[in-house]
Amino acid sequence: MLAWTLLGLLLAIVALLSIPLDLSFQLHWKGAPTASVQIRWLFGLVGFPVSRSRRAPAKKRVRRPKSRSSAFSPLRALRDAPLRACLARFLRGITAAIRLRELSLHLRLGLCDPAETGLLWGAAAPILALLGSHPDVTLDVAPEFSGETLALETQGKIRIFPAQLAWIVAMLLLSPAMVRVIWTRAHSGG
Repeated sequence: MLAWTLLGLLLAIVALLSIPLDLSFQLHWKGAPTASVQIRWLFGLVGFPVSRSRRAPAKKRVRRPKSRSSAFSPLRALRDAPLRACLARFLRGITAAIRLRELSLHLRLGLCDPAETGLLWGAAAPILALLGSHPDVTLDVAPEFSGETLALETQGKIRIFPAQLAWIVAMLLLSPAMVRVIWTRAHSGG
């Protein structure tokens, strides 16, 4: 009897996680920034706004210097080919589990020096062109050479598949390459 109850509970959890979450956001920044985020579930039947809570300032911790030989190094861990392959699968899975449904970005950006604005625009233009090629993205980004300016208005909708996301994270954490990294980190004293 207990086994059937646990199986039913597990199936109910999987069924609830199979329903996607819709996250919509808006950000306006002209002078003072204003933002709003809303999460909707059950295909829009259940929704609630996400509020930002104020945290108390964190206390500063004094770190003791570690010896270089025994300290764990993430860069050293990334040299491992199986871990890189595992992380690449994770990133591909994340892009499949989180889907951009709509993005609208209106940005006017200017630095105090017009030459610096031009350099920034030259560096950002290829990234913006790649982002703008997505069919659900509307971009209106322009440099402002007349002075220091920041005017941003963006809104978007993202669909998140919780069951798929949970599976991807579990596969990352349980992969042999990641288990080896966690084991090394735990036993290196860092």
